[in-house]
Amino acid sequence: MSWGGTEAGFDALALARTDLGLPLDEITLANPRIAEQVVYKVASGTKAPRATSAGHLRETAHASVLVLSTGEKSLSKFIGPSLQEGARKRLVDVPAEVQLGSAFETISCWQIHAKGYRLFDAIKRQHGAVGRDWQRYLVELGLDQIKADLDRHREAFLALPEVVAVTERAHPQVRAVVNRFALYAAALQMAIEANLLPWTAEDANSGILACMQRWVGQRENIDTAGEIVRAAHQIERELATAIETSRFVRLHKTSNGWNSTTEVDETIYGYLKGDRVLIRPKAWHQLCVGCDDLAEHLAEHLCRIGKLIPDNAGKTSRKETVLGRAGRYYVWKNTGTPEHTEREDLKNNR
Repeated sequence: MSWGGTEAGFDALALARTDLGLPLDEITLANPRIAEQVVYKVASGTKAPRATSAGHLRETAHASVLVLSTGEKSLSKFIGPSLQEGARKRLVDVPAEVQLGSAFETISCWQIHAKGYRLFDAIKRQHGAVGRDWQRYLVELGLDQIKADLDRHREAFLALPEVVAVTERAHPQVRAVVNRFALYAAALQMAIEANLLPWTAEDANSGILACMQRWVGQRENIDTAGEIVRAAHQIERELATAIETSRFVRLHKTSNGWNSTTEVDETIYGYLKGDRVLIRPKAWHQLCVGCDDLAEHLAEHLCRIGKLIPDNAGKTSRKETVLGRAGRYYVWKNTGTPEHTEREDLKNNR
């Protein structure tokens, strides 16, 4: 199905596809706001609460749908930085990887149409057979045994060394997603035990691990909340722009200390002092545009990864002497190249 629909349409579609899965394509046809809302609603499985004409709570249908979105753009790339972390967790972005020797790599581009036609014809005739056998198997197991088997296989996946290496230092947001990978791994193991899949347990785990590791690789900073990671990238861009637009005054070391040849007033963001950027506390919050509520958490994260220099007591800002006066600043390690620094010196001197 296409992403190009309405919220009401996706409500009905989720009910129609419950327990069957919902593959979506052509995300660029969607409205970004609707696409994000659809992710939340489909993942929760319920509509928003509604009342009857008498004021009582209306009975709400529940859907259980696994969504697979394919296409040239992922949800995060389509919506961009404004995408909420909740939606990112619910529709996980796993980069695709077509490997040499995989099924489609053995078909030349000139044969794809003919081979694809045979594949589609086979799918039309054979799809659903495994699903019916899987449902019979689950009914015969019963609810208690299903839960017991799921827990057993999920715990086995979470105990794999590759998974432990991620979860033992991961932020709760990351562990929540890893637990979902564990659920899919457990379902595959159950299907293998039911003799419904021709794979080995090791092959199934290997495939899930590969997807999990690709997700971890593109996320970065698994020990940190996603909002903080994105805010850190944003403030680095804002800082670079502020330096380029001369919102910081460059200081020069003299026999009398660090001084400036440029007039200084309260509108500047701070100072460039050797290999450091001294950011005034007020300016720090201005740089944290759009994420001001995370300003201090962001500073703590940047101290941990070595971007900001804390004071000896571990505070995120530190005392620095500028123009003969001491004050507190957020101190950023300036990674500008020597050529860039020389250009800035010339510009400020002019």
